[in-house]
Amino acid sequence: MADKSGLILYFITDPLLGIETANSVARIEMAKAFCRQKQVKKVYFHNMAESKKKLQSLRLSDISERLVIKPLFFKRYREKVLHGRSFLAFCYKLFFASPVILLRAFFIALIVRKTDRVYIRGLESLFGFYFGSLISGAEYVFEQHNYTFGRNRLSDFFYRRFMKRSEFIVTVSEYTKHNCVENGIAAAKIIVLPSGVSIEDFDSISKSKDELRKELGLANDKKIITYMGGLYDNRGIEELLYCASEYRDYLFLFLGGVEKHIEKYKLYMQQQFQEQLQNAMFRGYVKHDTIASHLKASDILAAPYSKKVETAHHMSPVKLIEYMASRVPVITVDLPRIRDVTCEDEVTFFQPDDADDLCAKIKHVFDNYQQAKTKALKAYEKVKNFTWDKRAEKIVSLL
Repeated sequence: MADKSGLILYFITDPLLGIETANSVARIEMAKAFCRQKQVKKVYFHNMAESKKKLQSLRLSDISERLVIKPLFFKRYREKVLHGRSFLAFCYKLFFASPVILLRAFFIALIVRKTDRVYIRGLESLFGFYFGSLISGAEYVFEQHNYTFGRNRLSDFFYRRFMKRSEFIVTVSEYTKHNCVENGIAAAKIIVLPSGVSIEDFDSISKSKDELRKELGLANDKKIITYMGGLYDNRGIEELLYCASEYRDYLFLFLGGVEKHIEKYKLYMQQQFQEQLQNAMFRGYVKHDTIASHLKASDILAAPYSKKVETAHHMSPVKLIEYMASRVPVITVDLPRIRDVTCEDEVTFFQPDDADDLCAKIKHVFDNYQQAKTKALKAYEKVKNFTWDKRAEKIVSLL
């Protein structure tokens, strides 16, 4: 067991580091939270970035003297891989990026001391560290989000070995834990910790809704329904645009999405409604330090996932938890994993993939807005238990 007064933690991640996506925010916030734990002496944060300039813009070096940044740089990785569907993009990742990430983790496994602790979030890093640990005997913990046993025998073979060799596994949903236990993993090795939130980002805002809207360039004379997140398939964007076509007096604000995804939905509007909806505003990814202000400036926050979304069984959406921290009424899709986080006393549910029901629930919330605000306050009280610091505290206590 490591000396708890001076724990050295290796935090190893795969996906590209930025400030726009929920995935990036979660990893950055966990790095910060690990540094704030009194038992932790040093955190070596192994990550990936597009460039030194991009990494510097995240100001990670300002977080804490306990945090040591260890990046891998992949020029134009975002365009080639994250938003690319071409054969070239596939080859770039398969033959270049993935082997580099895997080898990095393999060599880390050879150099860590027995008293150090390793926390991994990312498949390639997990794969590489596992094989290195077979040589060095290094121990590790990893965070598992979306894997389902029973779909691929080869993947199942490796995941069982990853899990059985680990000290313990962190997952974000009870479904993921149950699926692992059904497939031979000891329940005692799996801890369920939902995604977190930096609640102080919301509590520190003292400006009124009107003041925030003026600051953000949003109309003061309109009801605003906001969606925050990527503009990927099965995120309910089509249902929200349908509601925008029905409620022309309301402003539907979309925060997130790269330019080509925004253009895709502009084309969709033209084809579906024979016009560009003037009350549908796409702002793309906004600076992370303005997200809380955008949410608090809204009248309703929408989380309209489709039941076909690939993470439907496993997710613990950062978006929903941040919505709940804002004290703004939330309308969210009725899926089992969403109900793991919240309930009808805190949010308003609508049926997945049902645009008419979403429209009806928007009307219901505005017709009963005081009741919706009461729900929002209960959601805020619930989400106080979901901070990144509390999440990191539980993980470090097990280390």
